[in-house]
Amino acid sequence: MAQDQDVSRRDFVKAAGAVSAVAAAIPAVHGAPAVQKVRAANDQVQYGIIGTGSRGTYLLKHLKGIDNGKCVAVCDINAENLKHGFDTIGNNPKQFKDYRELLAQKDVEAVFVTTPLFVHYPVTKDALEAGKHVFCEKCLVFKPEEVHALRQLSRERPKQVLQVGLQRRYSKYYQTARQMIEKGILGKVTNVQAQWHRNTFAKDPWNRPLPAGLTPRRTKIG
Repeated sequence: MAQDQDVSRRDFVKAAGAVSAVAAAIPAVHGAPAVQKVRAANDQVQYGIIGTGSRGTYLLKHLKGIDNGKCVAVCDINAENLKHGFDTIGNNPKQFKDYRELLAQKDVEAVFVTTPLFVHYPVTKDALEAGKHVFCEKCLVFKPEEVHALRQLSRERPKQVLQVGLQRRYSKYYQTARQMIEKGILGKVTNVQAQWHRNTFAKDPWNRPLPAGLTPRRTKIG
């Protein structure tokens, strides 16, 4: 009985070989999470990004290599962040400090919401009401009533897409691992334990001070 339950050396080597073959098929992307690229069947989607701080600029670095979308507008209340986002995408998009002005642009079809978490809900709500497709970074909301409100708003606009980010959801590595599990390459997976650690990098600490001129208070939006 014990022998039936244990993984034999032959099975282990076979699985290890399959894992190596799959891993070799995934190209390295300069330390990036190997984001899958899907080519659009129609013309480029013209999008704007609201929030060009560390997260927003990180996304812009990868979005500039996507051929089915074009950034036409960037927005941030911090002038330094705004310039950084503008320089990162490198295709001369319009610049805004008020996200409402960006949402009023007729040529903006979709928006990325990469602001601080506490304004994800109001900005996403306003973007949907402005008729835009929305990709909002995690977390979408803080309160149950907010997610119900956005769900209802999305249902009322079936032609618009509301999508929420999730860590590495679009990574080839994670997609491949899922496919390996579904195909039984790893056997029957019954438990997965994962951890995520981050050091306080000198160039990008989590407790970095606010830029000059900004105060640590929540500004009412909406």
